Amino acid sequence: MRTKLLVLASSIGMLGWGTVLPYQYAYAANTRGWGTLAAALASTLFSVGALVAAPFAGRLSDRFDPVVVAVVAKLVAALGVGSLVWADTPATFLVGMFVFGFGHTASGPAASVLVLRWAGSDDRRKVFAYKFTAEAIGMAVGAFVAGQFVDLARPDGMTAAFVAAGVGFALSAAIIHLAGIGAPAEVAPDLAAGEAEQRLGTLEALRRIFAVPALRWTAVVTVALALGFYAQFESGLPAYALTVLDVDESAIGLAAAVNCVVIVALQVFVVRLTARRNAASLLMVVGGVWTLSWVVLSVAQLTPDVAAALFVTTFG
Repeated sequence: MRTKLLVLASSIGMLGWGTVLPYQYAYAANTRGWGTLAAALASTLFSVGALVAAPFAGRLSDRFDPVVVAVVAKLVAALGVGSLVWADTPATFLVGMFVFGFGHTASGPAASVLVLRWAGSDDRRKVFAYKFTAEAIGMAVGAFVAGQFVDLARPDGMTAAFVAAGVGFALSAAIIHLAGIGAPAEVAPDLAAGEAEQRLGTLEALRRIFAVPALRWTAVVTVALALGFYAQFESGLPAYALTVLDVDESAIGLAAAVNCVVIVALQVFVVRLTARRNAASLLMVVGGVWTLSWVVLSVAQLTPDVAAALFVTTFG
C-alpha cells in the first residue's frame, strides 16, 4: 500500500510541473512583457535550483528520514510555485522559479530511497517503472488541463495554473506523509550491505567514472541527451510553439497528452527491445528520431496552416 501511495503522490506532484513549465516562457516574455532574457533566465534558474537540490537532497535522504525530506521538498515546491501568483517583477518571478525547481527536484532522491525501503527486492524494478509512468501521466494531464484554461493574453491568465500546481505539490506531500506513518525505519538487509561500504566523495566518484572509458563516454552521452531532450522538452519546445509557431495554448496540452500516451504505450515494447539489442545502436536510433523531429519543427514555421499539427506530432 505504501508504494502505491508513493506512486500516486509522484503523479499528483507532476501535475504541478505540467501546469506551469510548458507555459512559463511565453508568460514571462510576452504576457508580462519582461522580455526573452527574463523568460530564459526563469527556465535556467529552475534548472539551477534542480542542479543544486539533487546532490543535497540525496545526502539528506541517506542521513535523515526520507519521508520528512520528501514532504519538506514538496512543500518547498508548493511555496515556490504558489509565490508566482504574486510575482509582479522579473526578480520575484526568478526567485519563485528557483525555489520551485529546487523543491521539485529535491523530492526525487527521497522518493527513490523510499521505493528502495518500502518495496522488496523483487518488486523494486516494477515500482520504479510504475512511478515513471505515473509521473508521465501526471505531467501530461497537468499540461492538457492547463492548456484549456491558461490565457496568455491576460496578466492573470496563469494564476489558476500556479494555484493548481501549489495545491498538487501540497497534496502530494500529504500523501507521502500518510504513507510514511508507521513505516519501518530500518533499512532492508540487501541495502544495508551496500550502505556499509565506504562512502565516496563527489570528486572521488567523478575520478572513478572518468577513469573508465566506457563510463566516461556514457557520462558524455547522458549529458548530451539531457541537453537535447529534457532541457528543450520542459520549456524550449513549448516556448518555440507559442512564440514562433503561434499555436494555441490548448495545442501544447494536447501535445503533452500525446507524448504521455506514446511513453506509456512504448514502455513495455522498449524494455523488451533493449533486452535483445545493443544499447549503443538504440541510442543512435533515438538520436536520429530527435534530429528528424527538429528538422520537422524547423519546417513547421514555413507552413503555418499545419504548424500546430506538426508540433503535436513531433512533440509526441
